[in-house]
Amino acid sequence: MLHYGLQHLMAQTDDDELTPLTADHVAALLNRQSHGITYKAGNAAAVTSSDGRPAIIVHCVDTSGAWTSRGLFGALSRRSLSVEEAYACMRPNQDLKLGQAHCIPIDSNTFVCLLVVQSYLHQRQKRTHKTLSLRLNALQVALKAVAAHARRLDATIHMPRLGAGTPGFNWYAVERLIRKHLTDGAT
Repeated sequence: MLHYGLQHLMAQTDDDELTPLTADHVAALLNRQSHGITYKAGNAAAVTSSDGRPAIIVHCVDTSGAWTSRGLFGALSRRSLSVEEAYACMRPNQDLKLGQAHCIPIDSNTFVCLLVVQSYLHQRQKRTHKTLSLRLNALQVALKAVAAHARRLDATIHMPRLGAGTPGFNWYAVERLIRKHLTDGAT
């Protein structure tokens, strides 16, 4: 389904329940042969695919529809205003639900995928790490959708380290989800 020049991605699940990760499952994920996670320094918004494959830049957003000029938001806007404009259109159309993934083309071979993984409850409420915490269950659903889309396109996936700088943030849990859904040889 296309709206605002973007594609809404939905994960296909058998029962809409999240599968808990057991210690054995995590060990198998970490030990299997896969492309793995490659950590790089630099501007995540400036990514292009060096091998000609499409590139998907992943960014986590909240349900507010409010864009900022700081951080990756600003870098994405400087690369293409289409992402900011699409995000602004999503809230009035009620297209910002937790777990959704919205893929927006920014050039012929590069896409930005916005993962709706943070709740924003009220405009008057001050944004803090408690009001905007990343929801792991929403992230898991959104990552499934991104992984399926990347497989269809034979695309590489690029993202900043999710949650960096957030007090009390559990990077290990996020890394497990990334390994589970995005390092299966599809990206």
